Amino acid sequence: ISKISQWSGREWKDLERNFLPVIYGVVKSDIIQAVRAELDFIFTAQWKHLSEGDLQRLSEFDQIYDIHREAFVRDGGHQVKRGEVNWAIPKKHSRKHYADNIRRAGATNNYNTEISEHYHIDMVKWAFEHTNRKEYLAQMILWLTRQDQIQQRSLYFHWIDNDWSDNNIETGNIIGLQVENMMQMMMMI
Repeated sequence: ISKISQWSGREWKDLERNFLPVIYGVVKSDIIQAVRAELDFIFTAQWKHLSEGDLQRLSEFDQIYDIHREAFVRDGGHQVKRGEVNWAIPKKHSRKHYADNIRRAGATNNYNTEISEHYHIDMVKWAFEHTNRKEYLAQMILWLTRQDQIQQRSLYFHWIDNDWSDNNIETGNIIGLQVENMMQMMMMI
């Protein structure tokens, strides 16, 4: 269908805008209702400002999707394994908590996973490059642990070189607490 190997968030959003018009008239109405509820949920959750009414509508969109999702199984769009339909999808479950999370942390446009995903990709690739490609998971963990220990030791030496003695650490000073924690870690190495 597509020759694109990796999608950016922007490309995915552009594609989502075309889902409903493309399937309209091709699939049955309950699938259209499920897809529309899904897209309404996605687009509403991305608004910069959400009222209590908007949060209630998110819940309604989720309920509409749940009512019509069986149509995907009926028409072969969702895999059935061993005769059971598995709707235990972590991202789908997390949507049940969106309203509470938005009340607590603010609108979802204020946070995303792009930075942590990018960092994760870099760290995994970096660590994998330093393995022999056999039983690589244990090697990656060991290599990342050693890199972290090297960084901690470097901070310790920087602390020593700059004479950050206990006399220079104010009580309750966050930097001082970090240095004290770092010193305790260095004693364990």
